[in-house]
Amino acid sequence: MTSKRAKILLFFIACTLQKVVAQSLDSLPYTLTVGDDVLGMELRSEQEAKQSMYILSRSEGNADQSMLSSTLITKEEVEMSGATSLLEVLRLSPEVLVQQSTNGNYTLHLRGSSSTDGALDNRNAVLLMINEIPYYDFLEQSVWWEALPIALQDIEQVEIVRFSHSAWFGPEATDGVINIVTKSDNGSGFRAQVNSQAGLRGNYWHQGSISLSQGGRFRARASAFYNQRSRFQNSYYVFNPQQYIAGDSLLFYQVDAQNTNPNFKNALGNSGIHVHADYRWSAQADLQVSAGTQNSEAQGVFRRIEEIALTNRSAATNWLSLRSHWKSLTAYVSYQSGARSYVGYEEYRSDDTQQLQGKVEYAHQWKKYRLGAGAEVLRYEYKDNETDTVGQEKRPTPFSPTLEQRYSMNLSQQLSLSKDRLRLTLANRGDYYQHAGQLLLNHQLSASYNIYSSHNLHTAISYGNRPPDIQSYWAADTMGLALQSPTTTVAYEARYQYQIAKHVRSELTYFNIQPIGQNDSSLWANISQYRRSGITGKLDWQINRLYLSGFVTGMRYHAHEEFIIPFTLPHFMGGITGKYTALFGKLQAHASAYYYSNYELSQDELLYEVPAKITLSGKLSYRIWEGHSVFFSSQNLLDNRNAERPFGDKTRGMYWIGVNLRF
Repeated sequence: MTSKRAKILLFFIACTLQKVVAQSLDSLPYTLTVGDDVLGMELRSEQEAKQSMYILSRSEGNADQSMLSSTLITKEEVEMSGATSLLEVLRLSPEVLVQQSTNGNYTLHLRGSSSTDGALDNRNAVLLMINEIPYYDFLEQSVWWEALPIALQDIEQVEIVRFSHSAWFGPEATDGVINIVTKSDNGSGFRAQVNSQAGLRGNYWHQGSISLSQGGRFRARASAFYNQRSRFQNSYYVFNPQQYIAGDSLLFYQVDAQNTNPNFKNALGNSGIHVHADYRWSAQADLQVSAGTQNSEAQGVFRRIEEIALTNRSAATNWLSLRSHWKSLTAYVSYQSGARSYVGYEEYRSDDTQQLQGKVEYAHQWKKYRLGAGAEVLRYEYKDNETDTVGQEKRPTPFSPTLEQRYSMNLSQQLSLSKDRLRLTLANRGDYYQHAGQLLLNHQLSASYNIYSSHNLHTAISYGNRPPDIQSYWAADTMGLALQSPTTTVAYEARYQYQIAKHVRSELTYFNIQPIGQNDSSLWANISQYRRSGITGKLDWQINRLYLSGFVTGMRYHAHEEFIIPFTLPHFMGGITGKYTALFGKLQAHASAYYYSNYELSQDELLYEVPAKITLSGKLSYRIWEGHSVFFSSQNLLDNRNAERPFGDKTRGMYWIGVNLRF
């Protein structure tokens, strides 16, 4: 889908580049590691060592010492990975299962969260945020990943909390949080950057940005992107015969196939514009403004009544947020609006959405004790989209317009003891839903103990309620039924870290998630309906200019009250990543292998087996001059064509060549 706004900004960027004096963007201070040879000295940015995750403790801290299981992915890792979407980047994190349904379209499961066979394939309890402000569909409890208004080149770092963080950020964060921190500039002064790459079979990606930084106080950046992906096949999975059917034969199985599946060739098309600016009055006061707009159209799994598994879904959204910090006080305001629909399935989803959120936080530090408090108001409204579908009559939706307001308060306490060897954190939060008339409580207790200089033990437990979902509102509004009582989830984990040597670090984690009172086999459940537990092992090893990191996760799904489990996710998954830098940082190589075991889905007389799969991806980049580089990258380098997602396409390998220009 072509966006006029994105094209206008890209044209402006291209014209600006002709007037910019070429100079290197990469002005960060570097140190040369002693012991490396002349042709392979490791160039390590001094800023890389400051890897902190603010969303973990609401205060700056080392990501490696966090109390909760977490992953921090830096902008350097994002760039070197060769990924073309955020979910491809998230495959670098342990315990995150990422599956591709069609070329460029992915679903995410964190520690077994989300149903693999719901009416909406992207529903989950993993809260997505941009600069600590939710970019999330609160009623549907979902993320449309293709509808992000930012490109990978806009990302400063990605913060992933793999444990319940609902006591800090609300019930939507029951299974975890993903926070994207965006860049505020491209470097000092006036800068510009362009990234363009093309792949086989009509796939391409273009992105550009311009930025200004003055006096160390004001920084601003504007970015635009355009992405187009093609399908690798023209067949669709059809439920009744349980096989793939050619696109020109779909009318034999579904009479309105021309309306529900009008575009056989396109898998994904999206474009967007993102603007970010911040002004710092002093060391204790600043203001940040972010805005974005995007248009997208993608092939998505939508299983309800009709026969065809895939259909086109479209979204057009706008987003604006402000964040102000003054001493110990922080205030946020955000607004989101847009229209989303499933083409040909408007009776299930075709609406206009509006979300307005405001919150304020206060923190006070007294010696080794920190007290934090916050208040939040959230208002979201969903209305039927009145725009008629071309060539067909608008059908009534079973979901009545919904207006919900939520009022929230949270309290956190942090205490350090025994010369900071023991750290304790207690967080409590209450969320009152006005329309639902429900008060949801969430609690979290975490502790970290430094046994020896190289041994650390971390534990955490959470107890909380999940928010009412779209099906509950529908049943209450159309059938006069009372909203269901909130379901409760208890989760706990224990993590042991051991610094084996100066450049070798290991980690072992056990986690257990127990839904209580979950609806047994409800098609609308937004998480796995069963208790699940798992163990993850992780190892990081730095060998001069070569960095290796690997993880393995084993999971077990437990039946609920003798109910037969109709489906699960893979019981085993793992990954390994390698990075190599040589020639004074000019040559960079990155490779990753991602594996998950086979699993099957058996429900409603359907049996679908997903085979095991290993996906090899990588990128080879060479810096020609200053900030300019050329690269080759690939996802699924070995062209493994096993279907990753039930009822999805048998996607193939993607190979890209591109250029990155920085002025």
